Amino acid sequence: MAPSACSPNLTGYTDNDQVTTPRGELSAVSFVDKVKVKVKNKNKNKVGELRGRGKETAGKATDNRDLRADGASERGIADLRNAGEKTKDAFRH
Repeated sequence: MAPSACSPNLTGYTDNDQVTTPRGELSAVSFVDKVKVKVKNKNKNKVGELRGRGKETAGKATDNRDLRADGASERGIADLRNAGEKTKDAFRH
């Protein structure tokens, strides 16, 4: 007989259960998922910051004020997002 989607696995939990430790902490699987999202957000912010720096530098080199301003705003947005991530980290620990 093939196991159904909701049948208990070897640990006794179904696939749909959120596994927690006795102290109510999330399991290692949930923790890994949260870390993946955190790293993804930080990488996204870093890419935005680097893209902004590139545009800003290109604007300076070509004396293009619009490109320079666009780069500065992109970099500023990435900096604000990084600050938000740091704030979230501070409240988690």
